[in-house]
Amino acid sequence: MKCEKVITYLRVVGTTLFGVSLLVGISTAYIMGYQFITTEHNYFSFGLYGAILVTHLIIQSLFALLEHRKMKRSLETPIKLNKTLALCIAAYQEDPNYLRKCLISVKRLTYPGIKVIMVIDGNGEDDNYMMDIFRDVMGRDKAATYIWKSNYHHRGPEESDEAYLESLQQVSAWS
Repeated sequence: MKCEKVITYLRVVGTTLFGVSLLVGISTAYIMGYQFITTEHNYFSFGLYGAILVTHLIIQSLFALLEHRKMKRSLETPIKLNKTLALCIAAYQEDPNYLRKCLISVKRLTYPGIKVIMVIDGNGEDDNYMMDIFRDVMGRDKAATYIWKSNYHHRGPEESDEAYLESLQQVSAWS
């Protein structure tokens, strides 16, 4: 354990010293203007600084190519889609066209065994259009719906006192 820390520190110090010495060498070559190739009137010149930059570009391109090949190979391996997935859509007085487009987009997903749950935040009769859109888009045979007649704060219009008290107990148990 102690040996690993020493090796790590040596690597950090060695890498830092190498980087600093390389930077000093490049800066010195740039300042002194050391040239490998130059034209008669210095229209074009290629020095140590340019050589290091070209080498850096080649090394970066090589690493990018290797990473690209690695990513391409990972895409060729089959993905196991054996996990279940549930997608929850919350809706509150949504625009019918927007909601329909959203549900059509969800229906186009090709993940096997996906479960779509749409929660309609509203308990009035005027909110039932969202449930109808859900049934139409998802297919009436595949869509199950449930209407909770109470919103936890007030007793619903068709809810008995007993059912209301039971729902309050459920809510307090969840809290």
